[in-house]
Amino acid sequence: MAEHKNMKEYHGQIREALDDAFLRKTLDKFAVDYKANRARIFQGWDVPELIKDVADIKDNSAQHMMELYEQFKAEAEKRGVHVHLAADAAEANRIIARIAKDSDCKTIIKSKSMTAEETHLNPALEREGFRVVETDLGEWIIQNRNEGPSHMVMPAIHLSRYQVADLFSEITKKQQDREDVQKMVKVARKELRAEYVNADMGISGANFAVAETGVVGTVTNEGNLRLVTTLPRVHVILAGLEKLIPTVADALRCIQVLPRNATAQAITSYVTWIAGANECQVGPNGKKEMHIVFLDNGRTKIVKDPAFKDILRCVRCGACANVCPVYRLVGGHKMGYVYIGAVGLALTYLYHGADKARSLVQNCIGCESCNNVCSAGIDLAGIIRDIRARLIKDEGNNAAGGVMSLVMKDRNRFHNLLKFVKFSQAPVTTKGGRFIRHLPQILTGREIELLLAQPSCVDAKGYRDKAMLEVMYATGIRVTELIDLNVEDVNLDLGIIKCSTSRKTRAIPLYPAALKAISQYIREVRDSMLAVPSERALFVNIGGARMSRQGFWKILKHYQQSAHIDKDITPHTLRHSFAVHLLENGADLGSLQELMGHSDISSTQLYTNLINQKIKSVYEKCHPKS
Repeated sequence: MAEHKNMKEYHGQIREALDDAFLRKTLDKFAVDYKANRARIFQGWDVPELIKDVADIKDNSAQHMMELYEQFKAEAEKRGVHVHLAADAAEANRIIARIAKDSDCKTIIKSKSMTAEETHLNPALEREGFRVVETDLGEWIIQNRNEGPSHMVMPAIHLSRYQVADLFSEITKKQQDREDVQKMVKVARKELRAEYVNADMGISGANFAVAETGVVGTVTNEGNLRLVTTLPRVHVILAGLEKLIPTVADALRCIQVLPRNATAQAITSYVTWIAGANECQVGPNGKKEMHIVFLDNGRTKIVKDPAFKDILRCVRCGACANVCPVYRLVGGHKMGYVYIGAVGLALTYLYHGADKARSLVQNCIGCESCNNVCSAGIDLAGIIRDIRARLIKDEGNNAAGGVMSLVMKDRNRFHNLLKFVKFSQAPVTTKGGRFIRHLPQILTGREIELLLAQPSCVDAKGYRDKAMLEVMYATGIRVTELIDLNVEDVNLDLGIIKCSTSRKTRAIPLYPAALKAISQYIREVRDSMLAVPSERALFVNIGGARMSRQGFWKILKHYQQSAHIDKDITPHTLRHSFAVHLLENGADLGSLQELMGHSDISSTQLYTNLINQKIKSVYEKCHPKS
C-alpha cells in the first residue's frame, strides 16, 4: 500500500524499490514465466471470443446491478441468508462489527478478500476489540508483517523465503530452516489449525454472486476458504455489487478465463459454491448464521459514467500487474493503494479518491500491455489517461508539466527548445563532447544514466529521439540501447533486426555487445526498445578522430559473427556487404574507401540478397514442408 505525504517522499520510495535486487529478480522471473505459461494454457482457445463473452456478461450485469441485487436477495433469503447493502466502506465495516457483537464473537478468521482490503475491515474490527486472523498463507504472512498485499492473487510475492523464515522464527519462538520451504508451509498450517477450531466468525469474499439461485461462488488455490466458511458458527461474505451475475452459466464462462489469466491454470484447486447456511450444531435451529454484505462504495455511480463503467468488468485476475513493466520494476506496494496493477491505479481514484491516486497514476507509461491481457477487454490505459486528464483539469498542472504540454503540442516549439538546449548546454558538456549524456536535473529530478550497447558520438539527427528516450527512461522505461528506427522484429538466430524507416525496410546485424544486451529481453518476450549507435560512430569517436584500420577489421569480424555469416564466404563479399550496411546508415564513403582499400561500393543488392538467403534458410529450417 503506497502511503506518502508528497511526490518527493513517493519518489524516494520508488528509488528504494528500484534498488531492491531481490524484488527485481523475483518479479522479472515471474513476469517471464507468466507470459510463457499464459500462452501455453490458452493454446487452442479463441481468446478474443472468450474475452468478448466475459465483457458482455459483466456489462449486462453492471447495467442491471440493482435488479440483480434484489433478485439475489430474494433467493438467498429463501436459503436462510441475511443480505445487507452498504453504501460505503465505513457502513460495511459497521454492519460486520454489529453482526459480530450481536453474535457474541471474539475471534474472527478471514479468507483472502480484496473487498475487505478496500474497506480496511481488519483495522476497523480490531478497533472494536475483535481478534482478526488471516488464514490465506500469503495474507497471514503480510498481516504479521503489518503490510498490505503486493498482488491481488499472490499477496506476498515480494518476500523471500529468508524473510518468511525469520518471521516464522519470531512467531514460533523457534529457529526455522531458511531453505526448507515445505517445512515453513507446515509451520503455518500448524499455527493456523487452532485458529479455525476456536474462531467464532469466518469472513470471506466472493468471485460470483449468482442472482438466479442466491448462490455464491469462489475460486481459490488454498483449502483455507472452505475451513473459514464451514467451521465457525457465523459466516459473513463481503462482496462488491459488481460480483453479481445473472446465471450459473455466466459464472462458468467467466471461470474459463479467470484462472487461466490469473495463474495460467486450466482450473484452480478449489471452485466452491455456497448455497445458503449449512449445518451447525451450536447455531440457531442447527444452522450456521450466514450474512452477505454487498458493498456499493461508488459502484452505482461508476456504472453511469461512460468513461469508467468498463472498470466494473474486472474479475480480479491480476494479469494487468503481471505484464506491467512498472510493476515489474517497483512491485505492488508502490503500484497501488489497495488494488494493484493498472486496474488498481484506476480503482484507487474511483474508490479512495484523487488524493490517493494523484501520484500513483503517474506510474502508467501508456504501453497498453495491460489492455492486451485483460480478461474482460477493459481499456485500462485509456481509463488511466482519462483520470490524469481529470486530475489536471481539477487541480491544474505543475510548472514542468505545463511547459512540456505546450512544447509537445507544437512541432516548432519542440525543435526550438532543442536548438536552445543545444547551445545552452555548451558550458557543461565534457571535454571534446558534443552533447551532455543526461537531461538537466531540473527536468529529471535525478541523474539518468543511459545504457548504451556500444560507445558512440551522438549526432544531431538522432538527438530528438534520444531526448525523448531520456524522458521515457525517467518515468520507468528501461532503455537498453538507443535507435532512431522503429524496430519491428528481432531474429536472435541470425543476430539481426528488421527495421523500417519512411523509405524502406532493411535488416541490420547486431554486434555482439548489442546482441547480448537485447537477447535476454527478446527471449523473455519482454517489450523492449532496441537502439544501435549511428554507424558514423564506427569511424568517428567522441573527439572526432577517425577509427583506425585495425579497429575497423575488429568490427568486421564482430559483424561476421553476430550476423552468423558463413565462415567460408569470401572476405571481399563480406567486406562489401558490411560496407553497404554502413553506407545505408550514414557512414562516410571516403572513410570506407580508405579503410577497405577499394572503391567498388555502389549497390545494396548483394547485402540484401545475403540477408534474404539467411532468413529463408532459417525459416525453412523452422517450418519444414509436410
